[in-house]
Amino acid sequence: MGEVYDLDAAKAAQREALGEPFVFSFRGAKFALPPSSEWPVEVSAMLAEGNVQKAVFTLLAVLDEDSARNFVAAGPTMGHVNLIIEEAARRENMDFPTSSSLPGSASSPT
Repeated sequence: MGEVYDLDAAKAAQREALGEPFVFSFRGAKFALPPSSEWPVEVSAMLAEGNVQKAVFTLLAVLDEDSARNFVAAGPTMGHVNLIIEEAARRENMDFPTSSSLPGSASSPT
């Protein structure tokens, strides 16, 4: 049968090599998004569909389940959400559309 690839061990090693989460502050509170290799698979589909808001809220809940609820309670706009995903993408060297082409940009209602 051969050697079994231990995905759990490989993921733990990857996690150690990645670095820190993306931490940002908003209205006096700190929030964090995990490194992209820790993003749930469904986040890719959310971003591809242009559902940036749901993607950010899902990512906020990865490291702290209450974080997304607390962020929403602080009253962000779509502009805030777009800035978060753009900066997370920049830090991860990912290629995402600019905020002007994301749904909910400045020309769209919040």
